[in-house]
Amino acid sequence: SINAGYEKSKKLNLIHHIGMLEKDAGYQAGKKMVKLSTFDKAMCWNHIPGLSVLDDRCKGFEQAMGELGIEYLGQILVQESNMNGSVSAAERAVNETGDWGGYGILLTGRASIPAALELKKRHSSFVIGSFDICSSLYDSLETGDILFGVDHQPYLQGYLPISILTHAVASKQSLLDHSIKSGPRFVIAPPTDQESACEDRHFPVCPVEGKSIFVSSRSPTGTSQPTSSMQPSVFRTVNPPLSMQPSFVPSFDMRPTLEIVQIRGYVRCGLSNATVKSQEGFLVDLCRAVAAVLLGDPESFVGVPVTGSTRFEKLNERAVDLLLFGDTHTIEREVKERTTGARFTFSSPFYYDGMAYFGLKTFVRCAEENERFGDCSSLLICATEGSTGLDFVQSSFPSDFVKVGLTIQENTDMLFNNTCNVIADDRSILLNIIAPSDDRDFIVGDKLQTNEPLAIVARKHDHEFSDTINWVLHALFYGEEQGLTKNSSICQNYTTLTSPVSDLNFMNAVYCVGNYEEVLVCDNSNRGMNQINNGTGMLYVTPFGDLKNGEDDSRGVDAIAASSFLDGIRKKRSLNCGVVVPDGFVGELRKSDKLVGMNVDYCSTMAAA
Repeated sequence: SINAGYEKSKKLNLIHHIGMLEKDAGYQAGKKMVKLSTFDKAMCWNHIPGLSVLDDRCKGFEQAMGELGIEYLGQILVQESNMNGSVSAAERAVNETGDWGGYGILLTGRASIPAALELKKRHSSFVIGSFDICSSLYDSLETGDILFGVDHQPYLQGYLPISILTHAVASKQSLLDHSIKSGPRFVIAPPTDQESACEDRHFPVCPVEGKSIFVSSRSPTGTSQPTSSMQPSVFRTVNPPLSMQPSFVPSFDMRPTLEIVQIRGYVRCGLSNATVKSQEGFLVDLCRAVAAVLLGDPESFVGVPVTGSTRFEKLNERAVDLLLFGDTHTIEREVKERTTGARFTFSSPFYYDGMAYFGLKTFVRCAEENERFGDCSSLLICATEGSTGLDFVQSSFPSDFVKVGLTIQENTDMLFNNTCNVIADDRSILLNIIAPSDDRDFIVGDKLQTNEPLAIVARKHDHEFSDTINWVLHALFYGEEQGLTKNSSICQNYTTLTSPVSDLNFMNAVYCVGNYEEVLVCDNSNRGMNQINNGTGMLYVTPFGDLKNGEDDSRGVDAIAASSFLDGIRKKRSLNCGVVVPDGFVGELRKSDKLVGMNVDYCSTMAAA
């Protein structure tokens, strides 16, 4: 049997049931919601009260909330078939005014999505997770209105029985477990064009060899509609392996990111929700610069809302092409970012920053001096989830001195309503916080607690794309250094798009958007280290982060050292370094000084490591 009816399949003594166990799915959805957002009250939206499948989803969600310490307020029972009736029923169930900040609501099916989105227009701050997958869910994932969709993978439910029954007839054997789970599979981003094309054709064939097989007319918020036929020569049949684990079909588009972006027609930048809404500021202009170089049009970009807890997951799962979230470059995030276990690449720093404290003068001093007694005993520090600032604060203060917010705006609200009395964040961000007009003495501390080299983040697998992003940034630096400024008359609009990086016009970043000084929009006297380097020093060590951030560290130091190339060096116990020497060099390398000697010393340092 497949889909629903697990308990009945056991009573009928069927050999297997393939589907999603509904209570378990509701439980897993609750855990996913807590991982992706911050809320302290939860409700389950049940659009068909009495239907056992939906009741089980809510029971599992309730169990997860109880275990995670979230107050569960029961079900929103919505029986009305029209939009207004559903919205009114939900408002009666919650029975609160305002923006519903701190509420998390799980929808038990796609039928509730339109009403929930209408409700979000009235109460903007509650968070939503939903069962089922549909086009309106994909649109809401792209806008950030819904955190995730729960996919029970119906195609897989139909595919697996053929393999399993064939095996049972041929071998007179069956798998040990009665239940074969096809889900829950959590979808946190719309499908790529290639995934959509594969699904449209019901998965029998999928593209291989990284070939571009169609030109898509997918809009930034629409669904994919391939415009040309698929050629059999570039496809192979897909035979999902028999497995007790859910099979995720297909995986991801293997083409180079630059090719994907150019065929799609826009680049997706992961930005804060506030930045996406305003479409203004330094980070948006960096995204425009990337679009100008990759596509010949600074407006060919889509800002995808991300949060401190979701940004790396959305980048890893290809919901965005790059992150412009003010992320600190750390060695940890290069080796194994803690929320995803994945590796990421970072551009050169686009801004050298540092964590500072903002808040009431007395408590800023307490935080800076790490004092927790006497007048400082009531110190409460707000920091943003997933930030290096939170890491620092948690390593310096006991947990009861720390409050965690999802965004800087949430932290600011908590400061002004006295939930905390200090905010920890990058100093450049804190300087932009406008305190309310009251008699409280708010200041930004002068002491930088950390070094924060902020960089653009891309996925590790595509070095050409991450290098290209880095060169866009250096074009902005070059523009300021050479006195080149924005000039729309020589902003090149490409007549054709081409993937070779060598054909891209990197000066489009400057001529279409502006040089580094123009996009930074900052008082030069306050730029500090963020000046063009004309001989002044700008070096400091890249922050390490936590290189032992989990007991299940499958990509830890030992694992990296065991990679084939490094392992070969370690086994032969010899590191061969090519040292560049000037023309006519005569002498012994190991006794050289200046640049040659520095290179030799660097080789020795590598050998020691």
